[in-house]
Amino acid sequence: MANLYLGALALCVISALIFLSPRVSIRYVFVHQGLLILPSLAAIVALTSGDTMTTSFWHLSRLGWLVAAFVNIVNAVVQRFSIRYLLGDRKYRQYFTLFTVTTAVNSLTWLMNDIRWMALCWGVSLIGMLLLFSLNRSSASIKIMVRQAALMFALSWVSFTVAAVLVRQTVKSWDISVALSQTGLAHMTASSTTAIDFLLVLTAIIPAAQWPFQRWLVHSAAVPTPVSAVMHAGFVNVGGVLLTVFSPLFQSIPARETLFAIAAVSILIGTGIMRVHVDYKRQLVASTIAQMGFMLVQCSLGAYVAAVIHLVMHGFFKSSLFFQSGSVIKPKIATTKVTTPTLWSLLSVLLVGVIVALGYWLVAPSPGYRLLSAVILGCAAGIGWHQLVVDRMPKSQLLIGIGALTVSALTYQMVHAILAPWLQLSPASSVVLPTGFVVVSVLWLTLTGVGMYWLHRQTTRRFSKLYLWLVYLGEPSTNLIQVRPAYPESKPQVRQLVG
Repeated sequence: MANLYLGALALCVISALIFLSPRVSIRYVFVHQGLLILPSLAAIVALTSGDTMTTSFWHLSRLGWLVAAFVNIVNAVVQRFSIRYLLGDRKYRQYFTLFTVTTAVNSLTWLMNDIRWMALCWGVSLIGMLLLFSLNRSSASIKIMVRQAALMFALSWVSFTVAAVLVRQTVKSWDISVALSQTGLAHMTASSTTAIDFLLVLTAIIPAAQWPFQRWLVHSAAVPTPVSAVMHAGFVNVGGVLLTVFSPLFQSIPARETLFAIAAVSILIGTGIMRVHVDYKRQLVASTIAQMGFMLVQCSLGAYVAAVIHLVMHGFFKSSLFFQSGSVIKPKIATTKVTTPTLWSLLSVLLVGVIVALGYWLVAPSPGYRLLSAVILGCAAGIGWHQLVVDRMPKSQLLIGIGALTVSALTYQMVHAILAPWLQLSPASSVVLPTGFVVVSVLWLTLTGVGMYWLHRQTTRRFSKLYLWLVYLGEPSTNLIQVRPAYPESKPQVRQLVG
């Protein structure tokens, strides 16, 4: 099955290179689009058939096949959307070639057993993303943004490369399967494990745009929508995949606490930016920062199955939001008047949240991620109850909303129950965490929810300063603001494709 997948990828890459030639008709893009289905099908077949194998070069695991299928599906959807969206762009053909090559190499990254080849593929995918950013060289702001992103990506790649060298020096092997085996882990000292784990944390948080490296993602809002879609759906979440792959090694408590703290701050920053900015793409960028923070919180607590589910669902959901970014402005419609909630309605929100959290936790009471999941679920239920009931939505919308929440919760639990044993990952309940770490996590989440609700209703001077600070964090640098873009440029290819 691996040979079939590699053949499908090679066919797509060759097709993309053929499309670069100006002698090839612009309508060939539809043929290329059809070929993109083949890698997705091959990865899905390998995933469902349980085709796993480990050699000195390949590590074909179910996690690797799942990520490969996810990346290729997103790539196919993005390129189908780009056929019309990018029509008329001067670099029309180059976009499809770079989409194909970048996602192909990205999918191979997680099928490698040799950590040197994994680092090489990761570096090539970073370069491919930078080339996608820089296709519009006529924009001065894009040039500056690419330089800043290149610096961040280089730091991430160097961090991973140094971690790979430390692994080699410790276990005397470049094979990931050897390094993560019981024998390999036994050769790890506490100091080497801590150093490698901190390097993995740095590698993961940069592409995930976590604080203090979130600015490159804020600046990337200027790139075309298809590039944003593939970046937010299949690139920023690779940190979760990386930590999941190296989960047997990622056991240093200081590194995990550091990751949790960084992700927690990023959640607050992303949520705050999303609430104060009004333009759609910047809200999506802020949402991605917050969502990646939640994913890395799950990784820090050892809930790798939940993190994998999160990154896949977030990828499909966020790409669909970017695709509809051109139609978010609607004609004026009637809006529902929101009334001021009473004390009893607020108590009902608290009661619903507590009941849901206790009910979820008492099914299988255990400290650690189960307790934190109960708090998250309780907060989500309380927020949903507030939006659906306290704000007095129409009965038709109320029933639909409650039904959607119920179906979503049941679907998540079903997917989690299926993937947990299927992906052969360690369950979160098997991870031993310090009691203080768990208590601080729960208190942080609870206080965050209370603080967000309190700030939402404040008009003090301090709140105004906080509001303006969040506005500043979500704004691009002044040297990245372009008053009048010099693109797109019309080309005869529009008439070729339409005619």
